[in-house]
Amino acid sequence: MPGHSWGRIEIPVRVWEQQDTQRLLRERDIAGLFRLAQAHGASQTRIASATGIAQGRVSEILSRRRMVSSLELMERIADGLAMPDPSRALLGLAPRQTPLATERSAVAGDTNPAPRPKTSGVDEQVRERLEIASIDSALVRLFEEQTQNLRLIDRKLGAHYLLAQSQAHVQQMHELLSRSIPGTVRRGLARALAEAASLTGWQALDAGRLATSWGYYEIAKSAAQESGDPTVLAHVSAEQVHVLLDSGRNGEALAVLRATHDGEGKSLPALLRSWLWAAEGEVRASLGQEPECRKAMEYAFALLPRQSVDLSLPFLMLDDTHLMRW
Repeated sequence: MPGHSWGRIEIPVRVWEQQDTQRLLRERDIAGLFRLAQAHGASQTRIASATGIAQGRVSEILSRRRMVSSLELMERIADGLAMPDPSRALLGLAPRQTPLATERSAVAGDTNPAPRPKTSGVDEQVRERLEIASIDSALVRLFEEQTQNLRLIDRKLGAHYLLAQSQAHVQQMHELLSRSIPGTVRRGLARALAEAASLTGWQALDAGRLATSWGYYEIAKSAAQESGDPTVLAHVSAEQVHVLLDSGRNGEALAVLRATHDGEGKSLPALLRSWLWAAEGEVRASLGQEPECRKAMEYAFALLPRQSVDLSLPFLMLDDTHLMRW
């Protein structure tokens, strides 16, 4: 029954066969699949009960503040949503029962095959802890280099060619961050995740996927806050205003930028401060505030360093030419 948190989630087979649903499966869009379950009467409590995921985490997945990349967790989600085998295959999972096992059950006249053996929770935790121990600063640097390579390719080819690859990159780091031990390495990984999620958010925005873009910027802000790096936090927070601009929320975009200026603004690197003022100039122009726009751009030019390349800010490309075009 729809109102019972312990009731079975039933999504019609025809819905699993629809193109929109199959796209969610191919992209491993778990938030989209949970919304699909909600559209068929499942509450967050019911999804949590069916999948064995805490309701708080279900809420985070729905709001795209938490991503799912673990195959073990996807198996639980597929089972909880009673996903048919063709849909499981699109999600990258094995069928619930192999053809050989089905044939043997049919020969034996057994219509209720034995359940799959469950992995020991203790064994699973031990494996995860061993994985955690392998995360070090060298791995974080590799992630940062991968993000920079994606950034450089994006500048040449555009988001269309890279969005799926960037999404997988973010998923991998997000999963590792959730299982890493607090400390210097975790903060470094959080910083790397913030930069990668911000890049992916920009690519999603470029592809016209506003809700997806917003979700990646939320991941970026959360990771930046954990990293303790005010520069990265200011950048990803300010870059998110372009999602608001594309959504027609220009006044709210300006409020976000003003909050960034009033926060850590004066302590930020000059190149980033110049970029922030240029972004504010763009927003004020969209609001028809011509005098304020000119003033913001004057600040941007005044703050722009003579050496406009800052290796500590690989996510920024800004010089006199860029500002003139802006």
